[in-house]
Amino acid sequence: LFNPGGPPPSTEAILKLINETDGPMVDRNLSSLGKQQANILKDFYINPLKQIINNNDDNKIKFVSSIQKRAWSTILPLAKALNKDIYIRDDLHEVGAGPPIPGIRKYAKLIAEKKKDRILVTANELHEIEPRLNTKQYCNQNGSILQDGSLHPGFDPIDTYPEEDLSIGMTGAFLEQVTTRGNNVKQWLQSDELQNEMGSNGLLIIASHAAFLSRLILKSILNCKDWKFNVNLKNSSTTLMSITKTTCDLLTYNNEDHLINE
Repeated sequence: LFNPGGPPPSTEAILKLINETDGPMVDRNLSSLGKQQANILKDFYINPLKQIINNNDDNKIKFVSSIQKRAWSTILPLAKALNKDIYIRDDLHEVGAGPPIPGIRKYAKLIAEKKKDRILVTANELHEIEPRLNTKQYCNQNGSILQDGSLHPGFDPIDTYPEEDLSIGMTGAFLEQVTTRGNNVKQWLQSDELQNEMGSNGLLIIASHAAFLSRLILKSILNCKDWKFNVNLKNSSTTLMSITKTTCDLLTYNNEDHLINE
């Protein structure tokens, strides 16, 4: 629909896409390719993870995901194969705004007018959709899991972009909100509570989204000065980090070994 090098899509084309899409535009299902990649991920990692578990009863593995379907659906086959729950956190969702390209403000306005810019699912409703989703530990139990169902509470969708100049990207206030969310996730990863729960050999498997993960890893965790949103992380690509209460080390980034024969 959007062509960065071409004219913006017409209102009619945007409305056609919105009307043909069931549910929120910000919470669409995996494509057929995405489902295929999720199963490839499962087949590639299932035996190594089983070996980790069998070698030592203290080697804990925990799955945590964004609320959005395409995130938890990617790790669902692997979690099922290991008979594990997927814990949903309300701060791992996508940035909530597309790249600053022609027509994106119109699109943001139209999906808001059609009430398809929010994920208004409650903890109980999400668990009913997929019983393996554990919404007890990290999710709000009163009302929707996300505040007002919004990926960026307090912002009108079109206000994530500057009014006149899309070339400079997103507004400073919006980026500050994303930054705060990334920093909060880092604090959780290094918290006494999580570190004690997982132990010294624990493996935490997190499913999130390209733009937010690049923000979390490159800026919040590694504090890279010249970081930028990476929206080109392939679905199901993996990044491996070693995180303790005081240290964060990047071991691999955007690894696609399991997709090499795809």
